[in-house]
Amino acid sequence: LKIEQTRNDIETIYAYKDKLFLGSRTGAYIYDNTNPEQPTFITKVVHTVSCDPIVVENDRAYVTLRSNNSCRGATNQLDIIDIEDIKKSKIIKSYPMTNPAGLAIKDNNLFICDGSAGLKIFDAKDSLNLKEIAKVSINNPLDIILDNTYKGIIVSQKGLHQYDFSGLPNKTDFQELSTIKTEASDLFN
Repeated sequence: LKIEQTRNDIETIYAYKDKLFLGSRTGAYIYDNTNPEQPTFITKVVHTVSCDPIVVENDRAYVTLRSNNSCRGATNQLDIIDIEDIKKSKIIKSYPMTNPAGLAIKDNNLFICDGSAGLKIFDAKDSLNLKEIAKVSINNPLDIILDNTYKGIIVSQKGLHQYDFSGLPNKTDFQELSTIKTEASDLFN
């Protein structure tokens, strides 16, 4: 697969319906993926130079930008991108964050790994008015993978942590199910 319009700074690829969303250090690229063997470029949403994980649900894309890393970022924020008219995609709101990295979304529950602030969970029904509904104290989480049953694996400096997030948004007190301890501090430089 060769995607012509992108540079070699792609951070993440997120497939949603018939689109591909590529997070890069300079912006989010959006491709039509109707023909998976040859995705076609639709548009790019530009942001400041920074690491750029991206997730999508409904007509919104969520992008975290962070400082103090190999991406030379200078800002710590969550950008909300309106993708309702995909060809006119644009950033519609930014939220300040501590040092955000990986993120996940399911059923309007937005999970953000936010550095020393831990894992934050937001109600994203109204993306212009996000409401923090829960926080999990994990030392510098880097990424989260969430499955269809709301089981989540979080990567942190201390290892891999498994949580059951089922019951959201009503349940907001989560217990760790398991941990695999590692020394992953080199991932945070």
